[in-house]
Amino acid sequence: MNILLSPRLKKIAELIRPQAAVVDVGCDHGYLAAYLLQENITGNVTATDINAGPLESARRTLKRVYAMPHKNKHSTNESVKLMLTDGLDGINETDDVVIAGMGGELISGILEKAAEKSEVLSKPGIRLILQPMTRTAELRRYLLTKKFASGSYGNFSGGFEIVDEFAVTEGRKSYIIILAQTTVGKPESLISERQLQMLCHGGLIAYKTDSAAQQYAQSYYEKLSIIAQSKNEKSEYYRDILRGLKELPAYKKLRS
Repeated sequence: MNILLSPRLKKIAELIRPQAAVVDVGCDHGYLAAYLLQENITGNVTATDINAGPLESARRTLKRVYAMPHKNKHSTNESVKLMLTDGLDGINETDDVVIAGMGGELISGILEKAAEKSEVLSKPGIRLILQPMTRTAELRRYLLTKKFASGSYGNFSGGFEIVDEFAVTEGRKSYIIILAQTTVGKPESLISERQLQMLCHGGLIAYKTDSAAQQYAQSYYEKLSIIAQSKNEKSEYYRDILRGLKELPAYKKLRS
């Protein structure tokens, strides 16, 4: 039986570069790793999780792919490395990193630890495919403002760059996928705090007008509206963000 992915994981798989070395952090049942093998996208996958249970589930999923008598040139019992670890701990080098299905703060924490304490992100051009379930604005802020340095790859110093964003709809739920990469020579930001706030809350997805982007925008706008209506010290801040969002393409035609 072929591995079928949800729209969210299917989009993530589409963003992985052919034949890239891939790390899937928090692999859950291993569906993404199995699909990458099945579709001959890459045969160099490390699937990690902090708990042993998901890795055992991933092992069972992968057995289905290994047993398939089809064209898959990557399907050997050594194709995917299953690794019990916290985030990117113990990963020394990769091309593409997937961190999906976690909160934005947790994703930021995983990237921060890797940037400061290991070499896995210590060269430019490493692709990050990130799918936060919550705290998307906080994740964007981290990516937009973080700078780090390492001497292992020619004194690389830089940070992260957000390259693109995609909205995916599954039933009544909308998800955001952020495509980012490590970049060299990250300059000092010249934007104001207000501009940074709008980048964090709007993101690149706010400039798209496809149906998935607008559904995501509607959901996010409604969420912030509830917060803005509460009587606390943050209410005016969120009302200001909502006014700014209404000027952006994905939000202009929303129901208020």
